[in-house]
Amino acid sequence: MSEERTTYFSRKMALMMLLGFSSGLPLPLIGGTLQAWMTDVGTDIKTVGLFTLVGLPYAYKLLWAPFMDTLRPPMIGTALGLRRAWMVFTQASLVLLLTAMALINPSHDLELLALLAVGVAFAGASQDIVVDAYRTDVLSESERGPGAAIFILGYRLALLCGGLSILLADYLPWQQVYLIAAITQALGIGATLLCAEVPHLEGGWTEVKQAAFSALREIFGRPGALEFLALVLIYKLPDVLAAALTTRFMMDLGFTKTAIGSVAKSFGLIATIGGALIGGTLMVRLGTVRALFIFGILQAVSVLAFAGLAQIGNNLACMAAAVAFENVCNGMATAAFTAFLMGLCNRNYTATQYALLTSLMAITRYGAGSATGFLVSSIGWSNFFVICALSGIPGLLLLSRAGKWGQPAAK
Repeated sequence: MSEERTTYFSRKMALMMLLGFSSGLPLPLIGGTLQAWMTDVGTDIKTVGLFTLVGLPYAYKLLWAPFMDTLRPPMIGTALGLRRAWMVFTQASLVLLLTAMALINPSHDLELLALLAVGVAFAGASQDIVVDAYRTDVLSESERGPGAAIFILGYRLALLCGGLSILLADYLPWQQVYLIAAITQALGIGATLLCAEVPHLEGGWTEVKQAAFSALREIFGRPGALEFLALVLIYKLPDVLAAALTTRFMMDLGFTKTAIGSVAKSFGLIATIGGALIGGTLMVRLGTVRALFIFGILQAVSVLAFAGLAQIGNNLACMAAAVAFENVCNGMATAAFTAFLMGLCNRNYTATQYALLTSLMAITRYGAGSATGFLVSSIGWSNFFVICALSGIPGLLLLSRAGKWGQPAAK
C-alpha cells in the first residue's frame, strides 16, 4: 500500500496529470461543447453528427508522427529537448487556434468554424503524439497502471472544463467561453516546462524515413499483430459510439445546459476519476489481459443505462445514476487500455508506434461517430444505445487470443 501511495503522489505523477489535462482540453471544444454551441444556433442534428469528422486528424496522426520522432519543430530553439520542444509548439498552436474560434459566429461562418476546428484537431493530435511518447518513455513498467490512471485524471479534468463551458454558456456568449478555453489551454505550456528532459536522438529526412519504416516493421512483425491491432480498433467501440452524441441526447431529453454541465459532465468526471484509479490499481493485481476482459464487459453493460434513461426521460436523479455507472466502468476500462497501449510500444519508436495505435482508435471514434446522427434518426435513442452495448462483443472475443501475441522487441 505504501508503494502505491508513493507512486500515485510522486512529482512524476503530478506532471502526468498536468499533461493529461493539456491533452484532453481540445477534445470537448471540438466535440460536445461545439455540439451545444451549434445546437443553440439552430444547426440540424445531421450536420451536428457530420461535424464529428472535424476530429479526423486524430485518426491520421501516424502520417506525421515519424517527423515528430526525429525532426525539431520550427521556431523552437535548442534549449528544450525534442519531446518538450514539440509539446510547447503544439500547445502554443492550440492557444492561437482556439482564440480564432472565439471570433467566429456559426450562424454566418459555419465553414470557417469547421476549418478552425480541424486545425484544433490537427494541433491536438500532434500534441497527443509527443505527450504519449513522453509518457511512455518516462514511466517504468511498474508505473504504467498508476500513470495511466493519473493521466486520465488530468484528461478528465479537462473534459470537466468542457462541461463547465456548457454551463458557462448559460451566462456568457459562446465566443467568450472559447476565449476562456484558449487561456486555459495555455497552462499546458507551463506544465511542459516543468517536465524533466527525456534524451532522444534527432536527425534529418533520412532518419525520418528509417524511423517510420523500422517502427512499422517491428510492430507488424510480431506474432498476432493483426489481432492486437484489431483490438485497439474496436475495444472502446461501445463508449465511442455512445459518447458521440451524448450532449445532444441530454438536450433532446430536455435537460438544461446547466444540468448537463454540472451533473452530466462534472458528476461524470468524479465517477470516471474513481473508475480510473480503481482500474489502475486493480490492473496491477489482475494483470493486463484479465483487467481488459472484466472492464470491457462492464464498459459494454454500462451503456445500457442510457438506453434506460431514454425510456424514463427528463429525470435528473436517473440521469446522474446513469452517468455515474457508465463513467466508473469507462474509467476502469480506459485505465487498463491505456496501460495496454504503452506496453505495446518499443521505446526506440515510441511516438510512431503509439501514434499508430491511437490513430486506429481515432478511426473508430470519428468514423463511426459521423454516422451516429443518421442512426439515431432511424431507430431512436434507446435502440441506439443497445447497439452500442452489443458492439463490445467482438473486442472481448479477440482478447481470448492474447496469449499468442508477441511482445515488443528488446528496448
